[in-house]
Amino acid sequence: MFSSVTNDYVKNLIMKSKKSFCELDLLPENMFIECFEILLPFINVVFNQSLSSGEFPSDFKKSLVIPLLKKPSLDC
Repeated sequence: MFSSVTNDYVKNLIMKSKKSFCELDLLPENMFIECFEILLPFINVVFNQSLSSGEFPSDFKKSLVIPLLKKPSLDC
């Protein structure tokens, strides 16, 4: 069983994480950063509901994978 997390805890996690955004993100990076303090309580609700229910929102399970060629000399 997980305990609920606070706004400060979530804020620290987000601020320490690498700033990377994806084409699948509906909110552009600069807008997210500008609105972060306003969005924080709502993000915290999602975190806590996910922890208490044991479910992760399906929209957060999508990703965009772009393969990178390690050796440019290889023939594609």
